[in-house]
Amino acid sequence: MSNDDDFNTPVQDIYKRHMQAIAETLNEFLNADQSKPETGFMLLVFPLSTEPGDSYRANYMSNAHRADCIRMLRDQLEHFERQERHENPPEPGGGMQ
Repeated sequence: MSNDDDFNTPVQDIYKRHMQAIAETLNEFLNADQSKPETGFMLLVFPLSTEPGDSYRANYMSNAHRADCIRMLRDQLEHFERQERHENPPEPGGGMQ
């Protein structure tokens, strides 16, 4: 779980320089005309961990407005969940005994 204070902090210093370079390069690659970008992107970076209870605070950069990213994330999560249900359908009886 993440701490509520994590949501009010900037990108962590250990990632910031690399993320800025990646975001700038990605934006130039996806949007040749920088005065009129047509493709949005969002970069999320987080530490991988296998320890229970570790924080998964994501560091975020984007060329899009936050509201557009939130809408895209909700839609993408719904897509992932539908895909998961299709690939791993519940057992007959819903697993109830």
